[in-house]
Amino acid sequence: MKKAILLTFLTACGTSTDLKDTASDSGSSAGDWMPTEGSYPSTADIAENDCGNHAQLENTFTSSVFSVSAENYGLLFEFIEENLELDCSLSGTSFECSADVTEDYASWGWAAMIKFEHSFSGSWPTSDNFEGAITTGVDCVGSECDGLAEVLEITFPCNTSHSIEGALE
Repeated sequence: MKKAILLTFLTACGTSTDLKDTASDSGSSAGDWMPTEGSYPSTADIAENDCGNHAQLENTFTSSVFSVSAENYGLLFEFIEENLELDCSLSGTSFECSADVTEDYASWGWAAMIKFEHSFSGSWPTSDNFEGAITTGVDCVGSECDGLAEVLEITFPCNTSHSIEGALE
């Protein structure tokens, strides 16, 4: 049951696409690049965690970048049991990603829903590697949040933050 409510997090991927042809359309400057589509083995280091032991991001996981344009792309963080898909915007080589996820625990017999607000920002130093930080705010709504928090050994509301790096495989 603890694994079912572990926080999910994310990472990014890339391939090299030169933006020189699209710089005037996207507001990017010549020399900027877009992420390369593909798979990115990624690492994470915890910076902050006031949620408890079960909110820590795995040290290594895989990220995938897809649907890249000069303005946005999709990012999928692939974990052992769960995946997190993010919508990302690009401004030059900087990115901002977000995803909100709600998990309803009614099927587990709890009158509680856990809400995750994921925010990931950083940059692409090159078209095939990224670096950034992901922050996740976690809260619970429902009459049995206190009991669920005790069983899961987690505190509501809480926040976690991780630095993440990934390079094209």
